[in-house]
Amino acid sequence: MALDLECIDPAQEIVFQQFVDSDELQSIRSSLSGLTHLEQISLIWTCKEALGKVMGCGLTVPSDFLAVAGAEPSLCFEQPQGSVSGWRGLFRNCPQFSWYAWKLEDYWLTVVAPAQSRLIFISPSL
Repeated sequence: MALDLECIDPAQEIVFQQFVDSDELQSIRSSLSGLTHLEQISLIWTCKEALGKVMGCGLTVPSDFLAVAGAEPSLCFEQPQGSVSGWRGLFRNCPQFSWYAWKLEDYWLTVVAPAQSRLIFISPSL
């Protein structure tokens, strides 16, 4: 399992865009229609970074090898003040892994885990 935390930074848009192809952007666009283009491509970037960490190759492989393949809304965890929603998806060339992502203000937190995993978050009692 690996994670990536990335600021959704307009100054990085050109870098993010270089690692995203039109097919993968199209595969997530309908599920992420409430997000801006920058938010969408920075999400894809974090998915690829986390997958590269899991595989031990980082971003040294061709970007299309790490391509995402779809996204769907996912209820990630519940807490007394309400549930926190995120997204979940797969990878085009690595079906053994799935990704989970949450938008936390101006950041993406993305976790990549084995596809058959189920993430469970337990909020500590205060």
